[in-house]
Amino acid sequence: MRCHLLKSTCKLLLISSLLTIIHCNLTSALAQSRRYNPSPNAPAPTTSRIGGTRTGSCSNTTSTTFTALAPNSQVGRTAASHPTFVLYVPEGESLAIDFRLYQYDTDGQIQTPAVYQTEISNAAGIMPITLPAAEPGLSVGEHYIWQAALICNPARRADDLIVEAEFQTVSDAVPESERWYDLLKVALDNAASDPQSIDELLTELSALERSTGEALQQAASTASESDRPSLEERSEAALEQSLRYYSDCRGTLIALL
Repeated sequence: MRCHLLKSTCKLLLISSLLTIIHCNLTSALAQSRRYNPSPNAPAPTTSRIGGTRTGSCSNTTSTTFTALAPNSQVGRTAASHPTFVLYVPEGESLAIDFRLYQYDTDGQIQTPAVYQTEISNAAGIMPITLPAAEPGLSVGEHYIWQAALICNPARRADDLIVEAEFQTVSDAVPESERWYDLLKVALDNAASDPQSIDELLTELSALERSTGEALQQAASTASESDRPSLEERSEAALEQSLRYYSDCRGTLIALL
């Protein structure tokens, strides 16, 4: 009898161990599949932008800055017809945001009016903005740009802090690891159970911006005098964005979530 019970117990322990191993392997595989790994052929943003970005904080009293959580040195991707865009608004900067979404035409020019526009009042912290289901969905294969303006002074819109990012809509056949906006949406949806996923995504995005900035810096060192200023400017922007994602957002976002 004791022998039979011992065998049964061992069998249960073995089954339990196997299930634990399978669960860990599946969890690991899922985590790996949700790492941001953009295609090396992902295009750089075009020179046709809405306007010069102006980041920082309205009051200049916070150490963090108004930030778009999106690739800056490459064009991000999404397979969602109604994607979600995410901003970080520094605590203490609870102000209105003017959000706009534009489409590029076949000549690479930004079409007006905006595809979608809304104003959000009293925004602070993590700000996901999703294209409403009532709006027409975005078309696969098109090129868009979104812009958010933090309104520091409604009477003087020239003081707005502005961030913007280009993106492309792709089919869901494109690997999820190459679709920044979809990865971030999943991470936000699962933040309560897995807050570390957002931290990891921002770490990967920071590394991407840093490597791009370093590559541009190297290219500038051997470029002609006419090309050097542009390369140096792009390098500086990428390196600054890398630091912003890493130092300004990561820990703060985890605390907020």
